[in-house]
Amino acid sequence: MITGFGNILYYRKLTDTENDVCLLNIHYRCTNTCAFSFEEFVYFITEDEIIESLLEKPLFEQAIEKCGVMKENEIFFFTPALAFGGSESIEYIQKGDGRVHQHLLFEMMSNQ
Repeated sequence: MITGFGNILYYRKLTDTENDVCLLNIHYRCTNTCAFSFEEFVYFITEDEIIESLLEKPLFEQAIEKCGVMKENEIFFFTPALAFGGSESIEYIQKGDGRVHQHLLFEMMSNQ
């Protein structure tokens, strides 16, 4: 799954009985385990605190007001990119093709 800001939530089957769900934060180039099973993740992702922080609900709502509703394959992103000194502020948010922006961030960060 991809959040409105392009971060990637992914499922991993670790063994026949163990799995987890992790977050790849494309803006800060870090990963975190969100839940130690898919079942746990289903409850985790519906908690108000998680919606506020992980999914960045207040900023997401401001981004919709500023840039309009996203089309298929679009995400909100920061310019300049957070990893390059940008700020998580509404004035730095733009909207565009998610795949292109993710690829751009991955390429730029691999050269650091």
